[in-house]
Amino acid sequence: MIILDTHVWLWWVNLDPQLKTTWLEHIEQAEHVGVSAISLFEVSWLEHHNRIKLPCHRSEWFEKALTGSSTYSYHTRDRLPYC
Repeated sequence: MIILDTHVWLWWVNLDPQLKTTWLEHIEQAEHVGVSAISLFEVSWLEHHNRIKLPCHRSEWFEKALTGSSTYSYHTRDRLPYC
């Protein structure tokens, strides 16, 4: 299990070259990839305030970022599995 920081998640989903090769390797080797629920809020806030530009509409991006990449969103009340 690996939980991604918001910006690492953005870089990974968007295939951004800012994502270091070693980080990509860790993500690809992880059995499960997750993001904190607050990352969804942060991406929405950043996009709404023109701090980031998503390659498509926000709802489409979230669909791709969560479902398309098999990424889990964890809430603070969820119990995270520890490996």
